[in-house]
Order: sequence, then structure tokens, then C-alpha cells
Amino acid sequence: MRKPRPPAAKFSVANIKAIAFDGYGTLFDFMEPDFIVTFAEICALQGLEADAADMWRRFIRASLHFRSENHREPVYRRYDEAWALQFENVFKQLKLTGDSWAAAEYFREKLATATTFPEVYPVLEALRPRYRLAVLSNSDDDFLTAALRRNNLSFDVVVTSEQAGAIKPDPAIFHHLARRLELEPAQILYAGDNPIPDVLGPRQAGFKVAWVNRVGARRPRKVPPPDIRVRNLMELLPVLLPDASPANASAAGGDARHRRSRQLHDLARRHMPGGVSSPVRAFKAVGGRPPIIAYGQGPRVFDVDGNAYIDYVAAFGPLILGHAHPAVTDVLTRAIERGTAYGATTEMEVELARTICDAIPSVQMLRFVSSGTEATMSALRLARAFTGRDKIVKFEGCYHGHADGLLAKAGSGQATLGLPDSPGVPESYAVQTLVVPFNDGEAVRHLFDEHPEEIAAVIVEPIAGNMGVVPPEPGFLQRLRELTHEHGSLLLFDEVITGFRLHYGGVQTMFGIEPDLTCLGKIIGGGLPIGAYGGRREIMEMVAPQGPVYQAGTLAGNPLAMAAGIATLGALADETAYPRLEISAIVLEDGLRRAAEETETPVRINRVGSLLTIFFTDTPVTDFASAKRSDTGRYAAFFRQMFSRGVFLPPSQFEAMFVSLAHGDDEIAQTIEAARESLAAIR
Repeated sequence: MRKPRPPAAKFSVANIKAIAFDGYGTLFDFMEPDFIVTFAEICALQGLEADAADMWRRFIRASLHFRSENHREPVYRRYDEAWALQFENVFKQLKLTGDSWAAAEYFREKLATATTFPEVYPVLEALRPRYRLAVLSNSDDDFLTAALRRNNLSFDVVVTSEQAGAIKPDPAIFHHLARRLELEPAQILYAGDNPIPDVLGPRQAGFKVAWVNRVGARRPRKVPPPDIRVRNLMELLPVLLPDASPANASAAGGDARHRRSRQLHDLARRHMPGGVSSPVRAFKAVGGRPPIIAYGQGPRVFDVDGNAYIDYVAAFGPLILGHAHPAVTDVLTRAIERGTAYGATTEMEVELARTICDAIPSVQMLRFVSSGTEATMSALRLARAFTGRDKIVKFEGCYHGHADGLLAKAGSGQATLGLPDSPGVPESYAVQTLVVPFNDGEAVRHLFDEHPEEIAAVIVEPIAGNMGVVPPEPGFLQRLRELTHEHGSLLLFDEVITGFRLHYGGVQTMFGIEPDLTCLGKIIGGGLPIGAYGGRREIMEMVAPQGPVYQAGTLAGNPLAMAAGIATLGALADETAYPRLEISAIVLEDGLRRAAEETETPVRINRVGSLLTIFFTDTPVTDFASAKRSDTGRYAAFFRQMFSRGVFLPPSQFEAMFVSLAHGDDEIAQTIEAARESLAAIR
């Protein structure tokens, strides 16, 4: 009988003084598939008939033959010269008449374009106060120095093959690194991605080893097990910084906790209006500098300086499963290998359309688009065509995207920035939009009386999310359904935020109200750009090519968004998903309310399911007018206090907080404690 294998010893950081990193594949985003593609490109450029993967394997074997004595020769002091000889060797083996120098130069140029993986900056900044940092690469000095400078990376020690006179996995190069660090090998943790040079080599030299196995490869039998196995560098932080607060890693960032974010934001403002791609992200409503985000994992985001934040922005709604959920990332990894876009229908597109139509009874047919704005714009065009009317009714504070005619009293970013209603929109467009207060059914009735047979549609967020969260009063949505039926208009539910957020079939299935048209987005794409509009078959059959209403989009039905959407809705079909969200949100709401009471802070918290907003006011918030009476200055101060404690709230009073399935008991408890401290600080 075989003896049971003894348990592996738990890795301890107690004796670790330095962290050393491999270059390409670990720091720089250039892995084995990129090398193989590069070899295929070399073959295409030189007209060579050879298998690129086989050429790459032969190239690696050729490089491993260059031992210490060869690297002391002058010819190997330049990386491209060594490559040229290796290409020449491979060409001879395969009987190819290729230009080895041209191949080496092309190889160099491709490697020179590689940028860092997104988590590199926050990881290095987090580790720097506690450990000495080093990089080791099979290269010459000039090449590695240029790569580090190009990506603005700095290390305490930089070691190349040229300096050490050896190539990984030769232990000599690792012994050279230990001497440069003035440490014993066992005091150094080496992190690399390739099992033989980056696990076998440092292990033979006596180093501790972290295998950064980004692609989920199996460890070769002849390679000893690493001390740590991770999928990316960010996963090293809980191991290497066990005492750091998971909610706020500012201690790891030291005095420079936002330095790189500030640098990148300054650069962004030179090339993008306000340094952002959407206005609320600029933090104008709350003050301070926005973080530049490098990475998201579960309930947290990490900025480029290594700071961690419990995230309630959640990309403004789509990430109901949390960041980088395996159900989504796994299908995306497989999908991207098949291509990123086709300009043709895919099976996944049909599957997601079927899933949505089965979940929402009022949606008998739908059309995919690329954003929520595109969905509402297209749906209203369709409503006008179907009814033969021009006017649209919308509600103050409801935001339906930035299409002309929908920016009148639109809430959200407009309210945040205090912008005029519709600059740049011709008056002839704006006059077709009639605006009334949210939750005021009688105001809608008066509009129908004033404009008989002129109103094409009433568009509404069934639960407002862009003046902060404001639920409909009892009977309000039913009244809209009655009035639109009575006057031959269409009722359009904008469920870009609420679709699949509060209930598997959307708000309309939760309330038992069927609109004529529905707009969706956010969650149905699992975090990728998407939108959709759908409704009764007789209406949707008017959309081209089946009908005369033209609408098209190059990336509509994008296969990556379809894959992520299918995975996300599949996870939400679990009958426990929405009860878990509800419980987390209830606990959070109760904790925030108690924190406000303890600090004698007047607040109103509006919550529906996993959507909530804390308003700094002592009166109920039922529409846009009452939302605007809240103390936005106090919200800004609260935001900054929470941000400093590692909690990322929406950077506007008029946005919603989003609770995800990734928010566990610990994150909720940390948020409540941060709120208690923050409210006490702004009294």
C-alpha cells in the first residue's frame, strides 16, 4: 500500500527579504502565444514554410545551449546578435533559407512594444515599502534597461544574462542575483511564468519560488513544485503582505499612495476632455483626484499605486457577480481565442436573445446594440414609427442616455455637473420631449389631455437610478400603463440599470407590468459594452431588415459580450442569487442607518434590492426636486472620507450604490465601520 504523501509545508514570508521578477510573461505582457505569433509573422514576411510553434520550441532549445562560457564572448553582449545566431541555428535545422538577422531585428521590435500587465504597478508599489525588488532577464543590459524605462518601472537591482554570464535556468544567474542583493538564496522569492527557467532554475539555486501560471498550465514532472502558485501578480499580495488591511492597502503605498494615479490623470487630461471618457468619473462633484484603476478582483478594485477599495460603483451596474468572476473570465478566455468580432450572427447571439426573451414575457423579439444610449435612442425611433407620432414623455431626473432630445432634466451626470439641459441640441428636437416630475401620474394625464394623439411613448426608469435610487410610489407604473393604453401610446421601460439587477426577469416581472418596449444593457453583457431593445412582435417587426425602421451597428451582437452575458445570466438563474443580494443589501442599509443615528447625521436611505443611495437630507426623497434638496456638499465630504478608508462609493450624490454577489460579510462590516468613522469625521 502506497504511503500517503506528507502535507506540503505552509509558505511563510518571515525570512523573505526580496522579491525578484522574471521579465517577459511575468512583468511584460508577452507570453508564449505571442512568441509563436511573432514566429508566424517572421515566416510570412520571409516566405518561409514552417510550423511557428515548432520553430519556437527549437528556438528555446537553442537558447538553452548557450551556457556561461558563451556569454563571456563579445558577440553575446548584444541580445539581437544572440538571437540572430539562434535563428540561424533553427533555420539550418529546418533547412530554411531565412535571414537570421532580419528575423532577430523583427523579434526585437515586437518585444519592444510589450507593455506591463495591468496589475504590475499596484503590486510593485504595495511591495516596495517591505521588500527589496529585483528583476532578472535573459537579455543584455541595453534591451532590459530600455524596456524598464519605456514602462516607467524601477527596481533596486536589475540583473541580465550579460552581467551574469549565464542564461536561465542555469543556477549561476540566480547566484549572481543573490550576490547583488547581498542576501542568502532562501531569503529571495523569485516570481516567473515559465516552469523550467523560472521554477526549476531558481529552485536549484536555493530560492523560494512563485509560479505565475496565467494560462493554467500543468507543471512538468521534472520540475519541482513551487512554493506559491498564482494566476497573476495581484494574488501574491495577500501572501506577501498578510498584515495589510484588505479593505485599504494604503499602508503598503506609503506616502506616495496616489502618486502614479496623479501622474496618469495629468497625462489623461492632455489627451481626453477632463481626463475621462465619461463625466462623472472626473470626481468634480466630490473633489479630489480620481484613481486610475489597474485591476479588479471580487468586491474590490485596485489602483495603479497599490491601493485597494471595496467597490460599490461596479462599473455603474454591470458587475453583479463582482470583478473578474471565473464564470465570466473563463468563457471570455475561450471566446477571444475564436476572434473578437465577425460582422455576422453567432450561435451565442441567438442563445442570449432566447434567454432574455424567455426571462421577460413582454420581450417577444429584440435587437442587440452596443450601449444603453443606443438602445433607448433606437427604441424611441421605433415607437415614433409605430405610432406615427412625434412627442415623447420623460421624467425629471431620469437619464436615458445622451441622445438628442433625452437630455432635458436628465439627472445623473448632468445634475452632478450642473450642466444646462440640452446644449448642442436643436430646439426643434427638444420641443418634442415633454418633461414631468417622477411619481406624478396626474401630470402625465394632463400632458395627454394637452397633446391628444401626439404622444408616441412614455419612457421611464421603473425604479429611478440616476437621481439616486428613487422607487415608484404605489400605483404609479400601473397608472402609466393605463394612460398609454387609453391614448394609443407606447410604454417604454428603460431597464438598462434594473434589468436582471433586482429580479431575474427585470422590474416589470417583479411588479407584474408589461411595457410595450424594454431597453436593456449593463448586466446582460457581463461587463462588456452592450445594449438591447425589444418588445411586442408586431412592433419589433418594423425594424430593418424586416421592416422600414433602419438601425445598424458594426459591433452589435459582439461575440465577447454575448459570451459574458450568457455566463452572467446563467449565474443569476441560481435561485439563491437574488435572496443573497437582498440580504447583503439589507445588512448594509441597516448598518448605514445605525451609523447615521449614532453620529446624529440626518440621512435618508432609499433602497430597492441591491440598489441604494444615501441622501443627506431629513425629508423623504420621492422625485428629482426632493433629491436635489439633499446636501451634496456633505455627500462629497462623506465620499472623500470613505475613499480614504478604502471604500469606493459612486462619485455623485445622484448615482446608485451597487451591491454585488462578491460582497461578503467582511466587506459589508468593513463598509459600515468606515461609514461610522466617516460620518463622525464630517459632523
